[in-house]
Amino acid sequence: MTDRQIADALGVSLEGTLADMLAFCRNSGKKAGRGEGDAALLIEAIARGGAPGTILLLRTGEIPRESATVELIGRHGAVVACDLTRESFAGALDAEIQELASEADVRFDARAVSTLRARLGIERVLADKFSRDVPDLRGAVSEAERLITLAGPGGRVTAEMIEREVASVEGGARYEFGSLFTEGKIIEAVAKLRDLVAQSRRDDPRAPLDIQYGKYLFPLADEVRQMIGIVSFAKTHRIDLRASMNYNRFKDTIADRLGDYLKAHGIVRQKPHPFPLHKKWEAARGQSEASLFAALSDLADLDIKRKSGGVPADVGLETFLLQRLR
Repeated sequence: MTDRQIADALGVSLEGTLADMLAFCRNSGKKAGRGEGDAALLIEAIARGGAPGTILLLRTGEIPRESATVELIGRHGAVVACDLTRESFAGALDAEIQELASEADVRFDARAVSTLRARLGIERVLADKFSRDVPDLRGAVSEAERLITLAGPGGRVTAEMIEREVASVEGGARYEFGSLFTEGKIIEAVAKLRDLVAQSRRDDPRAPLDIQYGKYLFPLADEVRQMIGIVSFAKTHRIDLRASMNYNRFKDTIADRLGDYLKAHGIVRQKPHPFPLHKKWEAARGQSEASLFAALSDLADLDIKRKSGGVPADVGLETFLLQRLR
């Protein structure tokens, strides 16, 4: 394509920055093909906000000074966030939630925000002085968006609503542990389990260690049950589960039907958000139905043994996790 054709395709002037970029590409031997598509998507997202529900994520190191791209985004009222820290996380999350709520004509109570942070384990992560982890902003925003959708235009998201919905669907801090297990991050899951038990023992020092560990059997069993449901859905609809599928395609073609399927069969109480559901879909790709039922059986057997004086819950649960490394 000529420079003029590229400029027309992007809908921008050829003079200035674009002409310099294309000249540099040609002089240096670099191909401009991929950049044209990315630039077009970027300009569309800046000028018109992109498709409904689109999130434009720019991930980089330090924001460059005197950047034409950053300047262009800034002129159109978008926000470029870089290097989110533990100290700035709470403020960034509050701003995102209030913006989503305002757009949907929903009121998100102040106490609801703090309750959501507690349910998702964010408060616990930020309160840990020995940790450098920054909580997952995208997951928290997705959960807030789901709650806003449930409230509907003119509605309110209250602390009571979050305690009801998030506790039953995500399980608060336990969700982080279950998610690590599902994604095959076993060593991280063991570390998270010990961290959760240590926190639980600080909150309730009188509870026996067996009970402190035992309550985390159920989030694991729930993760396995959902993956069994995903395998069953794929077989029923003749979908090749082994083939990788990116998030956007999954969200547009499968997420709604799969969520309805899991809810109709009593595997979940509330239709899951597409983002965590896609993670489970990807995790189920490497699992067979037999291995998943075997894992569920092992968890049931472990629960019986710990209640009948057999294997201690801490030994049994960590052994179960480490065996998944195979």
